[in-house]
Amino acid sequence: MEEKAQTLVYSAIAFLSVLAASFFLNASGIQAVKLAGLEGISSSLKQFLSLEFAGLLVSVAIAFAIANTACLRKSRNFAFKAVLPASAVALIVSLLAFGAGTEKIFLSVFFITALAMLIETASLRKQELKKFITFRASANASQKAVLIIAIGLFASTAFIVFSNQQEFTSKFEKAVIDIALKQASTGDLADSSAGLLIQTQKQSLQSVIQTPQFQKLEEKEDADVQAFVQLMLGLDSRLDSPEVKESLKAQVLENFENNKQLLTFDLVKKQVPMLQTVEDFYWLIAAITITSLFLFLGNVIITPLAVLFSILAALALGKKGTG
Repeated sequence: MEEKAQTLVYSAIAFLSVLAASFFLNASGIQAVKLAGLEGISSSLKQFLSLEFAGLLVSVAIAFAIANTACLRKSRNFAFKAVLPASAVALIVSLLAFGAGTEKIFLSVFFITALAMLIETASLRKQELKKFITFRASANASQKAVLIIAIGLFASTAFIVFSNQQEFTSKFEKAVIDIALKQASTGDLADSSAGLLIQTQKQSLQSVIQTPQFQKLEEKEDADVQAFVQLMLGLDSRLDSPEVKESLKAQVLENFENNKQLLTFDLVKKQVPMLQTVEDFYWLIAAITITSLFLFLGNVIITPLAVLFSILAALALGKKGTG
Protein backbone atom coordinates (compact mmCIF):
# COMPACT_ATOMS: atom_id res chain seq x y z
CA MET A 1 0.00 0.00 0.00
CA GLU A 2 1.46 3.37 -0.95
CA GLU A 3 2.36 5.93 1.70
CA LYS A 4 -0.38 8.37 0.70
CA ALA A 5 -3.01 5.64 0.69
CA GLN A 6 -1.88 4.43 4.12
CA THR A 7 -1.97 7.97 5.46
CA LEU A 8 -5.49 8.40 4.10
CA VAL A 9 -6.70 5.16 5.72
CA TYR A 10 -5.24 5.98 9.13
CA SER A 11 -6.52 9.57 8.90
CA ALA A 12 -10.01 8.41 7.96
CA ILE A 13 -10.20 5.97 10.88
CA ALA A 14 -8.87 8.60 13.29
CA PHE A 15 -11.34 11.19 12.00
CA LEU A 16 -14.33 8.85 12.21
CA SER A 17 -13.44 7.50 15.66
CA VAL A 18 -12.97 10.96 17.18
CA LEU A 19 -16.12 12.26 15.50
CA ALA A 20 -18.02 9.21 16.76
CA ALA A 21 -16.70 9.82 20.29
CA SER A 22 -17.93 13.41 20.13
CA PHE A 23 -21.31 12.28 18.81
CA PHE A 24 -21.78 9.68 21.55
CA LEU A 25 -20.66 12.14 24.23
CA ASN A 26 -23.28 14.60 23.04
CA ALA A 27 -25.94 11.89 22.66
CA SER A 28 -25.31 10.47 26.13
CA GLY A 29 -25.93 13.87 27.70
CA ILE A 30 -23.12 13.34 30.18
CA GLN A 31 -21.40 16.56 31.22
CA ALA A 32 -18.99 17.19 34.06
CA VAL A 33 -20.82 20.45 34.76
CA LYS A 34 -24.13 18.62 35.30
CA LEU A 35 -22.46 16.05 37.53
CA ALA A 36 -20.78 18.82 39.52
CA GLY A 37 -24.15 20.51 39.94
CA LEU A 38 -25.69 17.26 41.20
CA GLU A 39 -28.47 17.70 38.63
CA GLY A 40 -30.54 14.56 38.24
CA ILE A 41 -28.10 12.18 39.91
CA SER A 42 -30.29 9.13 39.26
CA SER A 43 -30.69 10.00 35.57
CA SER A 44 -26.94 10.62 35.29
CA LEU A 45 -26.25 7.17 36.69
CA LYS A 46 -28.58 5.70 34.06
CA GLN A 47 -26.63 7.54 31.36
CA PHE A 48 -23.49 5.67 32.40
CA LEU A 49 -25.31 2.44 31.55
CA SER A 50 -26.62 3.66 28.19
CA LEU A 51 -25.58 2.43 24.74
CA GLU A 52 -24.42 5.96 23.91
CA PHE A 53 -21.95 5.91 26.79
CA ALA A 54 -20.71 2.48 25.74
CA GLY A 55 -20.25 3.86 22.22
CA LEU A 56 -18.25 6.76 23.67
CA LEU A 57 -15.85 4.44 25.49
CA VAL A 58 -15.37 2.22 22.44
CA SER A 59 -14.83 5.20 20.12
CA VAL A 60 -12.16 6.72 22.37
CA ALA A 61 -10.47 3.31 22.62
CA ILE A 62 -10.44 3.04 18.80
CA ALA A 63 -8.91 6.53 18.53
CA PHE A 64 -6.17 5.48 20.95
CA ALA A 65 -5.67 2.20 19.11
CA ILE A 66 -5.29 3.82 15.68
CA ALA A 67 -2.69 6.22 17.10
CA ASN A 68 -0.86 3.30 18.74
CA THR A 69 -0.98 1.26 15.55
CA ALA A 70 0.22 4.14 13.37
CA CYS A 71 3.21 4.65 15.64
CA LEU A 72 4.08 0.99 16.26
CA ARG A 73 3.45 -0.26 12.73
CA LYS A 74 4.84 2.77 10.91
CA SER A 75 6.67 5.54 12.75
CA ARG A 76 6.31 8.43 15.15
CA ASN A 77 6.33 10.98 12.32
CA PHE A 78 3.76 9.01 10.36
CA ALA A 79 1.44 8.87 13.39
CA PHE A 80 1.74 12.61 13.93
CA LYS A 81 1.06 13.28 10.26
CA ALA A 82 -1.83 10.86 9.83
CA VAL A 83 -3.63 10.90 13.18
CA LEU A 84 -3.31 14.33 14.80
CA PRO A 85 -4.56 16.55 11.94
CA ALA A 86 -7.51 14.26 11.24
CA SER A 87 -8.41 14.15 14.94
CA ALA A 88 -8.15 17.93 15.21
CA VAL A 89 -10.45 18.39 12.22
CA ALA A 90 -12.95 15.94 13.74
CA LEU A 91 -12.95 17.89 17.00
CA ILE A 92 -13.48 21.19 15.18
CA VAL A 93 -16.37 19.68 13.24
CA SER A 94 -17.91 18.33 16.45
CA LEU A 95 -17.60 21.71 18.18
CA LEU A 96 -19.39 23.34 15.27
CA ALA A 97 -22.04 20.63 15.12
CA PHE A 98 -22.70 20.00 18.82
CA GLY A 99 -21.80 23.32 20.41
CA ALA A 100 -18.55 24.79 21.69
CA GLY A 101 -18.95 25.25 25.43
CA THR A 102 -16.07 25.87 27.80
CA GLU A 103 -15.95 22.25 28.92
CA LYS A 104 -15.88 20.89 25.36
CA ILE A 105 -13.13 23.30 24.29
CA PHE A 106 -11.02 22.30 27.29
CA LEU A 107 -11.52 18.60 26.56
CA SER A 108 -10.81 19.03 22.84
CA VAL A 109 -7.47 20.72 23.51
CA PHE A 110 -6.46 18.12 26.08
CA PHE A 111 -7.65 15.26 23.87
CA ILE A 112 -5.31 16.35 21.07
CA THR A 113 -2.55 16.77 23.66
CA ALA A 114 -3.33 13.27 24.94
CA LEU A 115 -3.00 11.77 21.45
CA ALA A 116 0.34 13.54 21.01
CA MET A 117 1.53 12.17 24.36
CA LEU A 118 0.27 8.72 23.39
CA ILE A 119 2.28 8.76 20.17
CA GLU A 120 5.43 9.99 21.95
CA THR A 121 5.10 7.33 24.65
CA ALA A 122 4.39 4.54 22.17
CA SER A 123 7.44 5.60 20.14
CA LEU A 124 9.73 5.53 23.18
CA ARG A 125 8.38 2.20 24.40
CA LYS A 126 8.75 0.73 20.91
CA GLN A 127 12.47 1.47 21.04
CA GLU A 128 12.91 0.17 24.59
CA LEU A 129 10.89 -3.03 24.51
CA LYS A 130 11.97 -6.35 23.01
CA LYS A 131 8.96 -8.53 23.77
CA PHE A 132 5.20 -8.02 23.66
CA ILE A 133 5.76 -4.61 22.13
CA THR A 134 2.19 -3.93 21.04
CA PHE A 135 0.66 -5.03 24.33
CA ARG A 136 3.06 -3.19 26.64
CA ALA A 137 3.62 -0.08 24.53
CA SER A 138 -0.06 0.50 23.77
CA ALA A 139 -1.04 -0.09 27.40
CA ASN A 140 1.51 2.39 28.71
CA ALA A 141 0.75 4.95 26.01
CA SER A 142 -3.02 4.69 26.51
CA GLN A 143 -2.65 5.16 30.26
CA LYS A 144 -0.66 8.35 29.65
CA ALA A 145 -3.37 9.59 27.30
CA VAL A 146 -6.07 8.89 29.89
CA LEU A 147 -4.04 10.84 32.45
CA ILE A 148 -3.74 13.87 30.14
CA ILE A 149 -7.49 13.89 29.46
CA ALA A 150 -8.10 13.56 33.21
CA ILE A 151 -5.96 16.65 33.81
CA GLY A 152 -8.05 18.51 31.25
CA LEU A 153 -11.26 17.31 32.88
CA PHE A 154 -9.99 18.43 36.28
CA ALA A 155 -8.96 21.85 34.93
CA SER A 156 -12.25 22.45 33.11
CA THR A 157 -14.43 21.31 36.01
CA ALA A 158 -12.47 23.32 38.59
CA PHE A 159 -12.50 26.42 36.37
CA ILE A 160 -16.22 26.28 35.58
CA VAL A 161 -17.34 25.48 39.13
CA PHE A 162 -15.00 28.04 40.74
CA SER A 163 -16.17 30.71 38.29
CA ASN A 164 -19.79 29.97 39.22
CA GLN A 165 -19.29 29.01 42.86
CA GLN A 166 -22.52 30.57 44.11
CA GLU A 167 -24.63 28.77 41.51
CA PHE A 168 -23.07 25.38 42.21
CA THR A 169 -23.16 25.73 45.99
CA SER A 170 -26.86 26.61 45.73
CA LYS A 171 -27.43 23.40 43.76
CA PHE A 172 -25.39 21.51 46.34
CA GLU A 173 -27.48 22.94 49.17
CA LYS A 174 -30.70 21.97 47.38
CA ALA A 175 -29.39 18.44 46.82
CA VAL A 176 -28.47 18.09 50.50
CA ILE A 177 -31.92 19.29 51.56
CA ASP A 178 -33.60 16.87 49.13
CA ILE A 179 -31.51 14.00 50.48
CA ALA A 180 -32.30 14.99 54.07
CA LEU A 181 -36.03 15.05 53.28
CA LYS A 182 -35.96 11.73 51.46
CA GLN A 183 -34.19 9.98 54.33
CA ALA A 184 -37.31 10.32 56.45
CA SER A 185 -40.81 9.40 55.36
CA THR A 186 -43.61 11.96 55.34
CA GLY A 187 -45.16 10.27 58.35
CA ASP A 188 -41.89 10.33 60.29
CA LEU A 189 -41.42 14.03 59.59
CA ALA A 190 -44.99 14.82 60.59
CA ASP A 191 -44.65 12.79 63.79
CA SER A 192 -41.37 14.52 64.67
CA SER A 193 -42.82 17.95 63.89
CA ALA A 194 -45.89 17.31 66.04
CA GLY A 195 -43.73 16.10 68.91
CA LEU A 196 -41.52 19.16 68.62
CA LEU A 197 -44.52 21.50 68.67
CA ILE A 198 -45.95 19.80 71.76
CA GLN A 199 -42.61 19.91 73.53
CA THR A 200 -42.23 23.61 72.74
CA GLN A 201 -45.72 24.41 74.01
CA LYS A 202 -45.19 22.38 77.19
CA GLN A 203 -41.93 24.18 77.90
CA SER A 204 -43.65 27.51 77.43
CA LEU A 205 -46.51 26.53 79.74
CA GLN A 206 -44.15 25.10 82.35
CA SER A 207 -42.11 28.30 82.33
CA VAL A 208 -45.31 30.20 83.20
CA ILE A 209 -46.72 27.70 85.71
CA GLN A 210 -43.47 27.47 87.66
CA THR A 211 -43.15 31.21 88.17
CA PRO A 212 -43.76 32.59 91.69
CA GLN A 213 -46.44 34.87 90.28
CA PHE A 214 -48.49 31.91 88.98
CA GLN A 215 -48.07 29.99 92.23
CA LYS A 216 -49.47 32.98 94.07
CA LEU A 217 -52.46 32.94 91.73
CA GLU A 218 -53.15 29.32 92.78
CA GLU A 219 -53.65 30.55 96.32
CA LYS A 220 -56.25 33.11 95.29
CA GLU A 221 -59.90 32.29 95.89
CA ASP A 222 -61.27 34.55 93.18
CA ALA A 223 -63.41 32.48 90.77
CA ASP A 224 -62.01 34.06 87.63
CA VAL A 225 -58.44 33.58 88.84
CA GLN A 226 -59.08 29.93 89.71
CA ALA A 227 -60.69 29.38 86.32
CA PHE A 228 -57.56 30.72 84.66
CA VAL A 229 -55.32 28.55 86.86
CA GLN A 230 -57.32 25.42 86.08
CA LEU A 231 -57.30 26.27 82.38
CA MET A 232 -53.51 26.51 82.37
CA LEU A 233 -53.06 23.30 84.36
CA GLY A 234 -55.59 21.48 82.21
CA LEU A 235 -53.93 22.64 79.04
CA ASP A 236 -50.59 21.36 80.32
CA SER A 237 -52.10 17.94 80.99
CA ARG A 238 -54.02 17.89 77.73
CA LEU A 239 -50.83 18.37 75.71
CA ASP A 240 -49.76 14.87 76.80
CA SER A 241 -52.85 13.26 75.30
CA PRO A 242 -52.57 11.22 72.05
CA GLU A 243 -55.50 13.17 70.59
CA VAL A 244 -53.57 16.44 70.62
CA LYS A 245 -50.55 14.85 68.97
CA GLU A 246 -52.69 13.24 66.26
CA SER A 247 -54.45 16.55 65.63
CA LEU A 248 -51.14 18.39 65.24
CA LYS A 249 -49.79 15.59 63.07
CA ALA A 250 -52.79 15.89 60.76
CA GLN A 251 -52.21 19.62 60.44
CA VAL A 252 -48.54 19.08 59.63
CA LEU A 253 -49.38 16.48 56.99
CA GLU A 254 -51.92 18.81 55.44
CA ASN A 255 -49.32 21.53 55.06
CA PHE A 256 -46.35 19.24 54.45
CA GLU A 257 -45.10 21.05 51.36
CA ASN A 258 -44.96 24.31 53.28
CA ASN A 259 -43.21 22.60 56.18
CA LYS A 260 -40.41 21.52 53.85
CA GLN A 261 -39.27 25.12 53.78
CA LEU A 262 -38.56 24.95 57.53
CA LEU A 263 -35.61 22.68 56.82
CA THR A 264 -32.89 25.06 55.68
CA PHE A 265 -29.29 24.35 54.74
CA ASP A 266 -28.13 26.45 57.70
CA LEU A 267 -30.05 24.12 60.00
CA VAL A 268 -28.43 21.08 58.37
CA LYS A 269 -24.98 22.69 58.67
CA LYS A 270 -25.52 23.09 62.42
CA GLN A 271 -26.02 19.34 62.60
CA VAL A 272 -23.13 18.56 60.21
CA PRO A 273 -20.47 21.33 60.45
CA MET A 274 -18.29 19.57 57.85
CA LEU A 275 -20.78 20.67 55.18
CA GLN A 276 -19.46 24.23 55.47
CA THR A 277 -15.97 23.03 54.50
CA VAL A 278 -17.44 21.04 51.61
CA GLU A 279 -19.28 24.15 50.44
CA ASP A 280 -16.15 26.35 50.68
CA PHE A 281 -14.04 23.93 48.63
CA TYR A 282 -16.83 22.56 46.46
CA TRP A 283 -15.00 23.44 43.22
CA LEU A 284 -12.02 21.32 44.28
CA ILE A 285 -14.08 18.41 45.60
CA ALA A 286 -16.23 18.32 42.46
CA ALA A 287 -13.17 18.40 40.19
CA ILE A 288 -11.40 15.63 42.13
CA THR A 289 -14.52 13.44 42.25
CA ILE A 290 -15.30 13.69 38.55
CA THR A 291 -11.65 13.26 37.56
CA SER A 292 -11.35 10.17 39.76
CA LEU A 293 -14.43 8.69 38.11
CA PHE A 294 -12.93 9.27 34.66
CA LEU A 295 -9.56 7.80 35.70
CA PHE A 296 -11.35 4.69 36.92
CA LEU A 297 -13.28 4.29 33.66
CA GLY A 298 -10.20 5.14 31.60
CA ASN A 299 -7.94 2.60 33.26
CA VAL A 300 -10.53 -0.15 33.66
CA ILE A 301 -12.35 0.11 30.31
CA ILE A 302 -10.76 2.48 27.78
CA THR A 303 -7.14 1.35 28.17
CA PRO A 304 -7.87 -2.41 27.99
CA LEU A 305 -10.07 -1.85 24.93
CA ALA A 306 -7.38 0.27 23.28
CA VAL A 307 -4.81 -2.47 23.92
CA LEU A 308 -7.18 -5.12 22.55
CA PHE A 309 -7.88 -3.11 19.38
CA SER A 310 -4.16 -2.41 18.94
CA ILE A 311 -3.35 -6.11 19.17
CA LEU A 312 -6.14 -7.01 16.75
CA ALA A 313 -4.87 -4.38 14.31
CA ALA A 314 -1.33 -5.73 14.63
CA LEU A 315 -2.53 -9.27 13.98
CA ALA A 316 -4.57 -8.13 10.99
CA LEU A 317 -1.68 -6.18 9.49
CA GLY A 318 0.96 -8.80 10.14
CA LYS A 319 3.47 -9.73 12.75
CA LYS A 320 5.73 -6.72 12.36
CA GLY A 321 5.60 -4.46 15.38
CA THR A 322 3.84 -6.97 17.60
CA GLY A 323 6.96 -8.29 19.30
